[in-house]
Formats: sequence, structure tokens, C-alpha cells
Amino acid sequence: MPLPIGAAADNVPEAIDELASGTGLAVIGTPDKAIAQIERLLEQTGGFGAVLVQAHDWADPAATYKSYDLLSRYVILHFDGSLAPRVANYSPAQAQASLVAEEFGRSEPIHER
Repeated sequence: MPLPIGAAADNVPEAIDELASGTGLAVIGTPDKAIAQIERLLEQTGGFGAVLVQAHDWADPAATYKSYDLLSRYVILHFDGSLAPRVANYSPAQAQASLVAEEFGRSEPIHER
């Protein structure tokens, strides 16, 4: 059965992009994109038990491990609630960093360069 996409079979990057963004069958991108897609699925279904990660040997192993690290540090923590304290503390810390930067005559905090 062919995939429900219109990209040419020989244009792999376009096919992957269309599959990910056009159909919602895959998430390729940032942790924020993964969170948004899972939240859409939760809204559509009312809830489900698990998210499966499909892996191929298409990417460099180091890039694959980085992807798993991002999933574990941001996406999973977003949904299990353990990221909430970090997020709650980030905004005040970021505001304080901006105030300190202004105090020292910098246009932006050093960590944002």
C-alpha cells in the first residue's frame, strides 16, 4: 500500500517532510514539534497508552542517540509532569538574567549569544 503522500518516490527529503507535516504520521524535528503532535493526538483520541519510536539505520548513530536524549529530557518529562518545576523556574531566571545584562550594559544575557 503506498503512503498517502504526493512526493515523488525519488525525492526522499520531500517525502519525509510531507509525511511528517502533512499527514501527522511522523514527527521529525524539535522536541517542541514532538510535544505538539502528541498533544494533537491526545486531543483527537481522548488519550492513549504509549508512543512508539520507530528507528531506522538511516541516520548517523550519534544523531540518533541525540534524538533519544532530547526525547527523554524534554518530551517525556513534559508529559509525566516532572518538567513543570524546571519550566516554572526558567522564566524568572531568564528575566533576572536580562536585568543583570542591562545592569552591566549588555544588550542580551551572555547565555543567549
